[in-house]
Amino acid sequence: MKRGFRALAVLAAVAVTSAGPAAFAGCGDFGGFAIFQCGDRAYFNPPPAGAGAVSSVFWQIGYGNNTLNDGSGTSGYGTYGVDGLGAGAFNGNDSGTFPIELRDARTATGSSLPPAGSLCFGSNNWANTGIDGCCDNPRDPLLQISDDGILNPLYNVQRRRNGDGVFSANTQWVQDSPMMALLRESTGRYIAVAAVSTLKRSGTSDDRPGSYNFRDVNDGLANLITAEPNVVPWQVCPGWNVNPDPNRPTPQSDLVHSTTFDPNDRGASHILDLGWNDVTVYSDNALRTSTNATVTGGLGTAQVGPLVRYVVETQGVVDPNDAIGSLLPNGWTAVGTFTNPTNSTQVVVAADTCVRLRTYFGANPPGTFDPNNTDTCRVGECGDLGYECASPPACLGGPLVSESPIELKAIRERAGAITITWKSSAELTTTAYKINAVTKKGSVTLGTVPATATGSGMSASYKFKAAATQLKGTRTIEIVAIPSGAKQRVQIQ
Repeated sequence: MKRGFRALAVLAAVAVTSAGPAAFAGCGDFGGFAIFQCGDRAYFNPPPAGAGAVSSVFWQIGYGNNTLNDGSGTSGYGTYGVDGLGAGAFNGNDSGTFPIELRDARTATGSSLPPAGSLCFGSNNWANTGIDGCCDNPRDPLLQISDDGILNPLYNVQRRRNGDGVFSANTQWVQDSPMMALLRESTGRYIAVAAVSTLKRSGTSDDRPGSYNFRDVNDGLANLITAEPNVVPWQVCPGWNVNPDPNRPTPQSDLVHSTTFDPNDRGASHILDLGWNDVTVYSDNALRTSTNATVTGGLGTAQVGPLVRYVVETQGVVDPNDAIGSLLPNGWTAVGTFTNPTNSTQVVVAADTCVRLRTYFGANPPGTFDPNNTDTCRVGECGDLGYECASPPACLGGPLVSESPIELKAIRERAGAITITWKSSAELTTTAYKINAVTKKGSVTLGTVPATATGSGMSASYKFKAAATQLKGTRTIEIVAIPSGAKQRVQIQ
């Protein structure tokens, strides 16, 4: 790329750190650590058609806490107190209250080659005002100069700062985690996610402060400016219907692929076969080998464990007449957690239950997670909180009254044929509708129509046309929901 363009980007990233009274504690000795993308002409693809307004968050893996954003993190490891070691809460190393600069990629890169609507990170820095914590983590108390002001140096910082001028090889000072970025849009259907490791060192004498650069992504789409595989695409949040029915209300779930239950037993449990699309975290797939006592293995994106987890959640139907609308935001219970490559499972739920999939990004909090345990959070073991998306709920149940056909009409046309229309108020277990012609001798089945919103708890609209020859002597049409048997009749008009 052009050297002048990158130089301006570096100056801009540093300048932002001087825009207000930023807390520099534990955030390097050189004005913080820059986050690059626009400056190196890398970008996120445009959001898909139908997407809403885009928002973004970023965090350091193992230290992110999007549930408490107040910009007060200190000492670089996501807890606040007198010096970060005292009593406090885990508020994370993340974008906090800082308004992330997400720019139009064409404007920011000065190139018309990226697709219209492409986005990239502009002047962002871990020392910006409002950032929670910092990426320069003083995690190991055994190192006398743990706040070294440099991301993952490969030399002994202690000896170097004692003035002997020696860059002695030492990977104990590799203690700073990769970072992740998540873009979401207001409909909740689409996400874009990426992770990059700290600056790759040229050798043991490389004493640059360090940074994070989303140009380093190496498994994305081809960059139309540089041809590098670093473009981050958008994905469907797992469990959303990737091909929604235009005749049904949105949002629509595609989580439940099949349901097994006894239609003759109102309280029977349901066996659900669930399936969802995998999420890919686009990254640099890097290695940052460490011998630090607080680290297991290393701190590259390829070493920090699964960065996506899928949690199946259930909630009982509160109001069968409004299964979706009556759900409680905090009423969900986790019944299973999975990581890639698992993208399907089978669960058994009680009758009249809603199910959804919540997808979390980042490190998984341990089972004994305590947001006020500063020792645990100090070494990046609090996990990452609040970076997620969720599928729409799918609701299952027994034969409920709410599944009865409604708004039934039967209109005779000029040629004698009858056009029959109806709606469903909420389809939970309904799989089809039977259309009957009611005569003095009994009912005659004209045909069946498959339900289109089964398991969603949503309504749907239907139309059926009967030939005049089928309706001789018929004055009444009946629609029967299968398997519940709920029915409605109407006179032919």
